[in-house]
Amino acid sequence: MYLGNDESCNIVVKGNMTVSLSNGSILKLKDVKHITKLKRNLISFGQLVDVGMKTTFDGDLYKITKGAMITAHGKKEGTF
Repeated sequence: MYLGNDESCNIVVKGNMTVSLSNGSILKLKDVKHITKLKRNLISFGQLVDVGMKTTFDGDLYKITKGAMITAHGKKEGTF
């Protein structure tokens, strides 16, 4: 795997995890890759789409839905 500056990095482990968001929502993610060189956590919107989720942005607000169910929503905190 390569970072944005073309530096190579290794995937240390791959597995499933749950993320507790600041608004109380819990997001279950599959096949998450742990890369020690990354300083921030990243969520691949492509992977969310692969499991049937839709992500929308409106200014600094975001919403992740699956069908009619809102899976996560909130306001941008820090860097996207």
